[in-house]
Amino acid sequence: MKKVSIITSDMRQIFSLLTRKNIIIILGHSLFWILYILIPHIVIGIPIEHPFIEFKLFETLILMVIFYINANILVPKLLLKKRIILFSLIVGSIIFGGMEISKQYMPPKIPRNSITIESENKDIQKQSLNSFKKNDNEDFKINHLHKKMKHIEQKRANFMGVLLLIIFSLSTGYRYAMQMYSYEKKMKEFETAHIASELQLLKSQINPHFLFNTLNSIYSLSIKKSEDTPKAILQLSEMLRYITYDTTEQFVPLQKEITYIQNYIALQKMRVSTESNISFTVSGNAVDHFIAPMLLLPFIENACKHGISAQGNLQVKSHIIIKQEYIDFTVQNTIYNTIKNDENKGIGIENVQRRLLALYPQRHTFQTIQTTDTYSINLVIYT
Repeated sequence: MKKVSIITSDMRQIFSLLTRKNIIIILGHSLFWILYILIPHIVIGIPIEHPFIEFKLFETLILMVIFYINANILVPKLLLKKRIILFSLIVGSIIFGGMEISKQYMPPKIPRNSITIESENKDIQKQSLNSFKKNDNEDFKINHLHKKMKHIEQKRANFMGVLLLIIFSLSTGYRYAMQMYSYEKKMKEFETAHIASELQLLKSQINPHFLFNTLNSIYSLSIKKSEDTPKAILQLSEMLRYITYDTTEQFVPLQKEITYIQNYIALQKMRVSTESNISFTVSGNAVDHFIAPMLLLPFIENACKHGISAQGNLQVKSHIIIKQEYIDFTVQNTIYNTIKNDENKGIGIENVQRRLLALYPQRHTFQTIQTTDTYSINLVIYT
C-alpha cells in the first residue's frame, strides 16, 4: 500500500510538470527536430529510406545532445557565470572535433575507397574519371583521387563546423531567452509581493492621530448626548471593516472606496473648526467599476494633513468623475504660509504612485499643480 502511494505521488509530480507552457515548449522542440530531419527530403528531394534515415536520425541525436548540453550545462554553468574563456575552449573543441570526425565518417551511398564517387559534387567525379582515361599512370590516379577526396572531406568538415556553430548559437539564444523569461517572471512576482506588503502597511498604519481625535470627537458627542454619536461610531466601524477585510482583494468595487472616503471626510469634519470646508463630490455611476483598494484615500489624507491652518481651518475640495472609459479624480487643498511647499507631498503619495505604475501600466495619468496658495493633484485611470 505504501509502495502504491509513493508511485501515485511520483506520477502527480510528473503530471504537475506538464503545464501548458511546458507542453508548448516540448511540442516546439519536437517540431524543430522533425523539420531538421525532413529538410533534405523537402528541399533537395532525398528519399526517406534506409540507410539515409538511420544516418539522419543518428546525426540529429548527436546534435540534440550538443544542443541541450550547451543550453542546460555549459551556458548556465560557464557563460552566465562569466567563465567565457573556458566556455569558448569547450565549444571550440567540440566544433573542431566534429569537423575532424565528419572527415572520417561518410554518409550513406558515398563509399570512401571507391573510384566511382557518389559525392555531392558530380563534377568532381566526372573530372576524376576523365583524368584516369587520359593518364594510365597509377601514381597519378592515386594522387589525383586523394586530392579530390581531401577536397570533399574539407567541404564536409566546413559544413559540419557551420552546422555546429548554428546549433551552439541557437541553444545559447534559447537559454538566454529562458533566463530572461524567468527573470521577468520573478521580478513580476517580487513586484506583486512588494505591492501587497505596501498595502498591508497602509492597512496597519491607520493614522493614530486621526483615530485618537476621532474617538475624542465621538466621546464629546456622547457626553452631549448628540444624535450624531451612533452615526459617527458606525462610520468609524465601516472604515475599520474596510481596511481589515475588504482590502485583501487586489481590486474592490469602486463604490466601496468612495464610501470609505465619504466616511473619512465625515469624521474629519467632526474634529476641525466650523469654518473649515471639506467637500467630496461624485459624478457618474460607480456600478461595474473596480479599483485597487486604498488607492484614492492617501491623496485626501495628504490634503487634510497639509491643508490645515494654524487656527485649525481645513480647506480641501475633491471630486471624482466616473465614465465608462475612465475614472477622473481631483483633490485640491489650500497652502498656508506655515506649511512648507516641499512637504506637501507625503511618503504615502509616493507609495501610491509606485502602485499605480505596477497596477495600471500605460493606463493612467497623474499630475500635480501648485500655485502660490493651492496644491492639487489629478489622477485619471483608464478602465
